[in-house]
Amino acid sequence: MKKYYSFWLFLLFAGNLLAQHNVRFTVENATDFEGVTPVFVRVQTARGTQIYRSDKPVFSLALQGDVDVSVAARGMEPVFGRYHIDSDMHLGFLLDVPRRELHGRKDLLMNARVQDAMTLDAVPSGQVRLTVGKQTWRFPFTNGRFVLTRARWQQIFSKLDPFADVSYEITAPGYRPLRISDRVPLAYTVKAFRLVPVDMPAIPQAGRISSVPAEIQDAFRSVDRRLASRPSTTTSCDRMPGWIRVGIQCSCNDCNSVQTMGLETYVRQGLNDEWIASWDNESLKAGSLPYRTYGAYYVYHPIRSNYDISSTTCKQVWDSDYANSCVSAAQDTQGEYVETPGGAVAFSEYSAENNCLNSSACSCGNGYSGNGSDWPCIYDPVCAGHDRYGHGRGMCQWGSQRWASQRNKDYTWITDHYYNPGNIFRCGTNHGHPDLGMTNGSISSQNLTVNQNFSVSFTVVNNSSYRSDKNRAAAYLSTDDQFDSNDTELGDVTLWPIDAGSSSDKTLNLQVPNVSGGNYYVLVVADPDGEMYETDETNNTLVFPVTVSTTAVGTSQLEGLVDIYPNPVHRVLIVKVHDGAGLQKMLLLNRLGQQVMHFDGGTRRLDLSALSAGVYFLQLYLTDGRQGVFRVMKD
Repeated sequence: MKKYYSFWLFLLFAGNLLAQHNVRFTVENATDFEGVTPVFVRVQTARGTQIYRSDKPVFSLALQGDVDVSVAARGMEPVFGRYHIDSDMHLGFLLDVPRRELHGRKDLLMNARVQDAMTLDAVPSGQVRLTVGKQTWRFPFTNGRFVLTRARWQQIFSKLDPFADVSYEITAPGYRPLRISDRVPLAYTVKAFRLVPVDMPAIPQAGRISSVPAEIQDAFRSVDRRLASRPSTTTSCDRMPGWIRVGIQCSCNDCNSVQTMGLETYVRQGLNDEWIASWDNESLKAGSLPYRTYGAYYVYHPIRSNYDISSTTCKQVWDSDYANSCVSAAQDTQGEYVETPGGAVAFSEYSAENNCLNSSACSCGNGYSGNGSDWPCIYDPVCAGHDRYGHGRGMCQWGSQRWASQRNKDYTWITDHYYNPGNIFRCGTNHGHPDLGMTNGSISSQNLTVNQNFSVSFTVVNNSSYRSDKNRAAAYLSTDDQFDSNDTELGDVTLWPIDAGSSSDKTLNLQVPNVSGGNYYVLVVADPDGEMYETDETNNTLVFPVTVSTTAVGTSQLEGLVDIYPNPVHRVLIVKVHDGAGLQKMLLLNRLGQQVMHFDGGTRRLDLSALSAGVYFLQLYLTDGRQGVFRVMKD
C-alpha cells in the first residue's frame, strides 16, 4: 500500500511541476496605441518551439517555466523577452517602426484614446474629469477619442508648475472608473486611457500554426541574429541591447505586470516622463542619452527575473504616452549613450537641480554641480542660486535646459559638461581607455591534489592614463596556457576601479576540482568577461604550471597501509606504516595549500605543538611512488 501511495504522491508532484499557467498577452502599436493584428508569437522552451497566431490584440496562451517569447507583426519591428512563468500573469508588448513620422494638429495639446482594456476597442462614450488642486473640469468624449486644444489647456494650466500633478477620472457606462495622476502636458502629447469592463469578457486563445508568412519568418530570424551577436570587446559604441522589459503597475520596484518593447521605443515613450517636453530640443537630446543608458544598464543588471527595470521614481519613470518633441529628440540621438572608460554601459544618474547652494549638502559651493565626494564639483554658473533637488550626481536636468536655452549649447557639449568630470563619456568619443596588466604572481604550491586548497596572489596594474571600471579577476584551471571559455573557473574577486598608474594587490583562495591527474595550468585573468575595452588586451593573464594528483583526501592510495593518530591531535601526531612500506617524506599543508612543516621518511612522531588550532592536510610520499593525503585536526 505504501508503494502505491508514494506513486500517486509522485504523480501529483509531477503534475504540479508541469502545470500550465494562463498568460494574457496585449500587443499594441507604440504610435497610436491601437491593437496590432494579426500578431504572431514564437514561444521557445527547453521542450521545443511553437508559433501562434492571433487575430485579436488581446489573447491568452497556456505557458509554464522558462520561456523565450518573440512577437512580430507585418511592417513592425519584432520584440523579444525572456520570462519565468510560475503563475498566471499579464505580458504587454509595444511594437514600433524603425522611425516614426510625427504628425499632430497645431491647435491640439492632448490627443487621447479611451479604450477597453480587455479588447483595445474604443469605448463608445463617457466623461473625463480633470482635477488640479481644488479646481475640477469635466469634458465628454465619444468614439474613444478625447482631445483638448492648446487654448483650453492654457486657460486651465497657465499658472501651474510644470511638475504639478493632474488627476484624471474617466467614467463610462459598463466600465469601472479609472483614476490616475500625471504631470501637466506642456507639448503635444499622445495618450491612452484603458478602462476595465464591469463584465469581464473571455480572453480568446491564440491558435498554433505551422505555416508562417515569409515576412514573419524574417522578423524571427532578425531576433535570432540580434541575440547571437554579443557586444564586441574591442569596439566602442555597440553596447545597446535590442529590447527592454519594463515593470509596470509598481510599488517602487515590485511590479504586477510587464511591458516589453524595443529600447528605442522605451526612450521615445519615456523621455517626457523625466524631461519637460516643452524644453529646448538640445536639452531633450541631451536627456535622451542618460535616459537610454540608464535603461540599458538595467537590461544588463535586471532588478527581477521577469523585468529589467521598474517604471517608477525608484528607478526611471516611464509610461506609454509620448510627446512628439521627445520622440523627435530620441530619434535624433538613436543608439547614442554614455559609457565608462572601459567601454561598459555607464550607470548614468541625473537629477533635477544639482547646484551646491546648500553647504550642508556638499562642499562645492554655489555655482557648482556635484557634491565633492562621490561626484566631482563642476563649474555650473547657469544654476547658481538654485536649491539642490536630488542627489546632485550626473546631469542636471534644469541645467541642461539653461545651457541650451540661455547659452546655445548643443546636446554633445551639455553631455560632456556634466559627465566627463565623473569619468563618463559619450560612446565613440576619443576619451582614452584603461589598460589592466598582471604582475607579481605567486602560487602556494605547484604540486596539487584533487580537492586540495591552495592560493594565488597577484597585483593588477592600470598601465594607462585613464581610470578603470569596477570589474573582477578570476582564476581558472586549464589544459593549456591560453585562456578560453572551456577553462574551469575556480573563483573570483572584485576589482574596484583602479586609478591611472595605480595598482591593486589581490589573493584568491581556491580548491582543486575533481579532475583526472596530470599537468595543468592555473590562469589568473583580469576582466575575464571582456567587459572593458582596453588599449592592450594581451596582458591580462598570469600563468602557473601545476601538476595535479588524483589522490584525494579520504580516498588515499595509502588506505590500510598508514595509520595516523590521535586525530584530533593536541601535541604529537604518530604516523604508523604497515607491511614494510617505505616512507620517503611528509608535508603538512594548511587550508590554503601552503606548506607549514616538512618531515623526512625516518620521522614517526610529528610534533605539532607549535601550530595553531585548525584543519591541516598531511601529504605522505612512499618510496614506491604511492602517495596520499590525510586530514588532520589540531585542537
